Amino acid sequence: MRGPHGDEQGAITLEVVDAAHCRVTITLGPQVLHRDYTAVLNGTRVEVSGEAGLVEAAPLPVAPGLGCALLPTAIAGTKLADAGASLHADATGAASGLSWTTRGHAAEVSFTDYAATGGVSYARTVTETLDGAPVLSIHLEGAAPKVFTGGDFALPPPPALPKLKTSGGGQ
Repeated sequence: MRGPHGDEQGAITLEVVDAAHCRVTITLGPQVLHRDYTAVLNGTRVEVSGEAGLVEAAPLPVAPGLGCALLPTAIAGTKLADAGASLHADATGAASGLSWTTRGHAAEVSFTDYAATGGVSYARTVTETLDGAPVLSIHLEGAAPKVFTGGDFALPPPPALPKLKTSGGGQ
């Protein structure tokens, strides 16, 4: 991952139910100093936590309309146009890339080196670029199918909006 401190290596965990429910956790740095960068999608809400500079430098492709775009099977295919995104396929019909715009920057995720585990096909190599520069490169060494439900990705309620102050009617 290319963040505010340059290139960093770490571990990634992808937990996915479908294109509307997932969690991506990236752990960077040595065990005693590790930092987590997490994005959770639960239906129409996303919550991202992590070091601010890292979140800005490498925005994870997890959003309503995109789905969990680090796995081709978890891309929100029917909602991509609403998110201004487009999916590209190779000659075999497998997803080869996804492109969209985030915060005014051209973003793209490419998928290569497909494998299958437990009947599920996945891209073992996933690369994300922002304005053509690589910001995230993932090599998945394996997959362990696990059953999740949408409830496994619960988010706290959104913060309450502040009450509007009313001006006094003094004369």
